[in-house]
Order: sequence, then structure tokens, then C-alpha cells
Amino acid sequence: MHAVSGRQVDTVKLLLKMGANVNTQDAYGRTSLCLATYLGWLEGCVSLLRNGAKHSIPDKNGRLPLHAATAEPDVRTVPNQAWLLKITGLDPGITENWKLLKAQQNKEVF
Repeated sequence: MHAVSGRQVDTVKLLLKMGANVNTQDAYGRTSLCLATYLGWLEGCVSLLRNGAKHSIPDKNGRLPLHAATAEPDVRTVPNQAWLLKITGLDPGITENWKLLKAQQNKEVF
């Protein structure tokens, strides 16, 4: 988690190579992917996903990386939204996924 919070991609890659559990959760249930997504750190997200990070692990409040990523308003541009859908495991070619993203950004219950 510390390597992710510091955006230290080489350290993240080394830890994963040495066998670190990519889906380890902190005291709040957040994974490294959740943190990297919240930070908008594309390189970190890609590295974590390529090494088996699961986008479907909720934290203790039931939030997924998708929720973390939509916490900041700068993800509301179309290129960032397409990226967001991809890293959270949703196909940007499916209209329903765009509706899900919009609902989450508007804090709607779905």
C-alpha cells in the first residue's frame, strides 16, 4: 500500500515479483487497486491488474475501485471515464456500463 500511495511503480513491481499478495486489504478493507484508482494512477492500476488484482473486492463499506475512482470530479471527462470502466473490469462498449458509471458519479443508488 505504501508503494502505491507513493506511486512507486518499480517498488510495486518488485514486491509483486517477490510474491506480495496483490489483493491484500488494509484495516478498512481497501486494496492497492482501490488506492491506485482513487489516486488516478494509471500505471499503478495497470501493473496491479496485470498481476491479478481483482476489481470486485469491496472495502468494509461495500465500495469498489469504481467508487473510489468516481470520488474525484476530474474523472468526468470521456477519456477518463472510458479508462475508468476498463480498469474496473467493465467493458466501455456496453451502454449499461456507462449508465452504471453515471449513476455512481451522481451518487445514485443502483
